[in-house]
Amino acid sequence: MADSDTEELLSERGDDDELDSSTLSKWKFVDETLVELGIDDVEQYLLAKARLEVPRVTERLMTRMYGKHSRLLQPELPVEDIIQLWLDPTVLMLTKQHINANLDANEFAT
Repeated sequence: MADSDTEELLSERGDDDELDSSTLSKWKFVDETLVELGIDDVEQYLLAKARLEVPRVTERLMTRMYGKHSRLLQPELPVEDIIQLWLDPTVLMLTKQHINANLDANEFAT
């Protein structure tokens, strides 16, 4: 586009005073907008949901260990304690190795 054409286009756009022939070919940095999206209390929400799952997981473990119906355990008893109490350490070690072998390199079970 010739300079005369550029000046003609700029003269037609009288509403934009910031543009002139000297700034038409220059790059300008755009101000970054700091937009952050988030959900309030995500950790508390996920922890509450996990606590709701503990009785179900405990009941399934007890059903697999003892049969169809077992007595309900106290809800404050963590699932980890039940697993460590009833499973042999070698079984736990092999289970962890199997889980870790199937996870991404950045994730692992301890």
